[in-house]
Amino acid sequence: MELRQIEAFIAVAEELHFGRAAQRLHMAQSPLSQSIKKLEKDLGAQLFDRNTRSVSLTKAGQSFLPHARSVLTGLDLARRSTNSDDGAIYGQLPIGFSGALNHSTLPPLTRALRAHYPGLDLILNGGLLTQDALDQLRQGSLDLASAH
Repeated sequence: MELRQIEAFIAVAEELHFGRAAQRLHMAQSPLSQSIKKLEKDLGAQLFDRNTRSVSLTKAGQSFLPHARSVLTGLDLARRSTNSDDGAIYGQLPIGFSGALNHSTLPPLTRALRAHYPGLDLILNGGLLTQDALDQLRQGSLDLASAH
């Protein structure tokens, strides 16, 4: 398994279209398809259901996607660690929010975080219902949530 295959998989999974994924990756569609087929062979599982009209993730593809994203995130963190100052905080902070209250509290919070921790990428997930936010906190896909 190669990093470019993981990147290709993620692009196709997010676009659900080989042509758009190929454009996004600045490559031709044929090598992209070959890369996905090789990844599927290496994994021993079909990741996509595809026909001439549509592309969708199989159960195996759905299972693999968060791990593939984790690999890219881990690589990004490893890269940042080699260039960071001692004690620097870097990485990603997923924040979920909902409710009118967040129009007044979220902007100052994000400004303060960005000012104090410029190496921290904030990932904002809006419009969450309170129960969804709690579920995502438990699963680890959110680090912070605010609801009204």
